[in-house]
Amino acid sequence: MVLSAGGAAATAGLFGAFKTMFGAVGAPCLTLPFCITMSASYLLGGRVPGLVLAKEPHSPEKNKPI
Repeated sequence: MVLSAGGAAATAGLFGAFKTMFGAVGAPCLTLPFCITMSASYLLGGRVPGLVLAKEPHSPEKNKPI
């Protein structure tokens, strides 16, 4: 829960900063703040006590057609 809330807050903060930086040149920041925050969260796996990565994460590519 803390990781989710912290990630959301970090993403919002990065979005605000990137919006200002990218807006100065007329470009959108798109999902870059989210990708940076989630990559950082992924790298925390195994370094923070109690935070364990999934052994087999689900992927939409593994879905079988009906």
